[in-house]
Amino acid sequence: MCSHSVIGTIHPMGHFAILTCLLKPKIRGFRSGTSYLEELFHSFVAACSDMHEKSFYSKQNRFNVLLYESVFAAVCSGPFKSRELVKNAITQLKFNNLKDDPKFIAATQTDTASKINVNARLDRALTLLS
Repeated sequence: MCSHSVIGTIHPMGHFAILTCLLKPKIRGFRSGTSYLEELFHSFVAACSDMHEKSFYSKQNRFNVLLYESVFAAVCSGPFKSRELVKNAITQLKFNNLKDDPKFIAATQTDTASKINVNARLDRALTLLS
């Protein structure tokens, strides 16, 4: 059983860890767990393929893990629930709206692992990327 409370969503605690944790007991008869996770990840990468190369980088030219995990969780949660793959591309405009969103930014500044800030980031990503 998962050590984190996750009901119906992909929690941004590390996409492979949570997907593996959630899929293991539920994936039987669908596809092999590893194969589905790989396919889901590749479909996410494909959905990002039209975005700028450094989209997930901060202004300090560092990879922004909080942004990446929020986008991954928001984009993959729907397909994950129905055991499908990501079908729609992420537009640069919607992505930039999230990246520049004051509420999203506020949830990345302090106490980033708190339930309130994790939920705030995921909520903003779900809202702005859909």
